[in-house]
Amino acid sequence: MYQFCPIPNKGHGIVATASIAKGARILNEAPLLVFDRLLPVLHKGPPYDEDLMSEVLEKAVHLNDDERATLGALETVYHGTTPAEQLVGILCTVGIVMGMSGDNDAQVGYFPHASFLNHDCRPNAFWSWNASTGRLRVHALARGEILRGDFRFICDCKTCQLPLMEMAALNALVQRSIHLTNGITTRMRNGADVQLPHRVLKLIRTLVVLKKDPDMPIVGQELGSVYLAGANVCLRNGDYERGCAFLRAVMKELEVTGGKDDPSIAHYKAVIENPAIEPTYGETSLWIEPVPADAPRPVRRGRIWNRDFRAFENWVWARAEWVPPLCARARFLPLMRLPVNNTVNYVFHDGEDASLMPIFHRHWAYAGEIVRVVPAPVWTIYTRDDDGQEAAFCVVPDKEGQFVDTRLYLPGRTFIAMYETWSGDEYRELTLKHKVPVSATKTVKMTLSSFFQFVDSFNAAWPSGNKGPTLCEVCRQQIESYEYLKKGCLRCYSAFYCSQDCLRAGRSQGVHETKCIFLQDYDIKCLLHADWTCFVRPISFPVPHPV
Repeated sequence: MYQFCPIPNKGHGIVATASIAKGARILNEAPLLVFDRLLPVLHKGPPYDEDLMSEVLEKAVHLNDDERATLGALETVYHGTTPAEQLVGILCTVGIVMGMSGDNDAQVGYFPHASFLNHDCRPNAFWSWNASTGRLRVHALARGEILRGDFRFICDCKTCQLPLMEMAALNALVQRSIHLTNGITTRMRNGADVQLPHRVLKLIRTLVVLKKDPDMPIVGQELGSVYLAGANVCLRNGDYERGCAFLRAVMKELEVTGGKDDPSIAHYKAVIENPAIEPTYGETSLWIEPVPADAPRPVRRGRIWNRDFRAFENWVWARAEWVPPLCARARFLPLMRLPVNNTVNYVFHDGEDASLMPIFHRHWAYAGEIVRVVPAPVWTIYTRDDDGQEAAFCVVPDKEGQFVDTRLYLPGRTFIAMYETWSGDEYRELTLKHKVPVSATKTVKMTLSSFFQFVDSFNAAWPSGNKGPTLCEVCRQQIESYEYLKKGCLRCYSAFYCSQDCLRAGRSQGVHETKCIFLQDYDIKCLLHADWTCFVRPISFPVPHPV
């Protein structure tokens, strides 16, 4: 299957002598030497600790003449001044970590064959350590001539010799992959897989598509780890069927990189048989539902790949397009789609890069029509939004221990709850708005439908925010002259007139007075400038007391 031979500029290496199928096991060997102190200096040059050099020399004595000659003939980039330093330098070059790379107590081994594997930025083989058997396994990722591993010296492979433009494109793919991976990890660490599971799954889907790009170099279990993140999101939110589908995809990748005897495969099979052994399974019930009769065949038959692949893909990623129910909100993260107080960027707030970019001062609001008020045992306002969904709000005392004026909350009025966040990162928790004189909640003496009509009329008259042409408050004609924009209401700055006649008519007829006080509220004006049709319905809002 392979043989040892000289590799230009890399010393000796392993070369395939026959076509090797993807997933085939190439090596399965135990270490010839094991070192406890080598990890801190792995891939580092001299000087070395005296105890380390003594350990290396002591263990090298047990090698026979051929093994010692083979070890001494290996190439190293860490040349020492003494035979002991030279030997440690060789082991620092060819040593392989036996365990997790982040484990500070992991041992380093020298393997008679695997240590000859050379590095390439597009590897066609992957090694993994099986702690239960104490052996290193090397599997083929793709067909090829020279098998390569992780070898930490200056790389002159074909990928690194690409033209500048092709190299820049490849680097952009790699950087985007790293960016997405960091974004997913950060979101899951901060609980977004419970607060916003559909958005995390959407990022995972984007990363899977990127990993499958033919120009994207994939190393080992990277794609499997992405599928595992999808499984965790689904299982945590109670979607057993899709979670199992992702786990089967993980096992399929592990069979290629670690073989069918990989210990993780047995664990994932046990989770599929009994998901209760997974501590995070079913933390929420957002996605619990029976498997529909029209589910793709791979789901019903317990298999992941067959001819119905496109139907399976559409089904397994359907949760990425899920819209959370209004009464299932617990925290304020779903408010990320609502507008900034001066500009609105709908693409940014729902984009894949939102996790690593700053947030500016924003204002949000939930609007619903009051349907009933229950005074006991807790004074509660029940509202219905424009989608017909009910949400309940408990009235709590302010800092002085005083309750709000309950006479304001009458059935038929529009109830608005204002929220804000400060400048900072995405995961800073949003809080109720307590700025004086702006209160945390507002009521409008109009029904919800009238309120939205008012919003539409405001946007029609003032279509471009705080600049640009607008419509006359009286005759509804477009104002062409900037001079007449100065002739408006000086209290709310939201009513303008095209001429002196319209200005006098507006003042005498009281056309604007009925809404002037309402429009003086800066938060309401910010809300009115938003394009409500761009929001995903129902309006994102956490309900503290679900109905």
